[in-house]
Amino acid sequence: MCSGEIIQTQRRFDLKLTTADYYRIIEMKTAALFTAACELGAFISEASPSVIGSFKTFGTKLGVAYQIYDDILDLAGSEEETGKTLGTDLQKGKFTLPVLLMLQSGKDVSALRDMLLNDDPGAHTALAAILQEAGTIENAKTIANRFISEALEQLQGVQDNRYARGLHSIPEHLRGLLKKL
Repeated sequence: MCSGEIIQTQRRFDLKLTTADYYRIIEMKTAALFTAACELGAFISEASPSVIGSFKTFGTKLGVAYQIYDDILDLAGSEEETGKTLGTDLQKGKFTLPVLLMLQSGKDVSALRDMLLNDDPGAHTALAAILQEAGTIENAKTIANRFISEALEQLQGVQDNRYARGLHSIPEHLRGLLKKL
């Protein structure tokens, strides 16, 4: 997790950051935490190696989906509903999936680049509107939902019990949160 944080800090305000770079960073940070929790849970329960592997992949996919959701929330959420200050990723120069999708869209993004590199705290609303209009926030939601589906696929072979149902409920809850954005 620390390595991911260091890389993310080094890549602040980096307009050449790719979506592949972004995924690598979030897999090293948020997804690594989810992965460890799920894998260790299966290991401690003395599950078979295949179940441990499935839980590990489940955690990774869920962690990536959660981070994408959190990144969208920073752009499209409501401070009243979330209880947190929004727009902080952009202020800190952390370019998240909706921004990267726009930068790599092939469209004229010169105005967006200027806004991203400008230190104007009020630019958050304008940036969010540009990303919303361009559809990159919706695209990011679609990608997060794909990761949720991939996470749920990992639970197909798991014996049905209250713990498995609990695991299923987590990505389903995340899917519900994405729909609200």
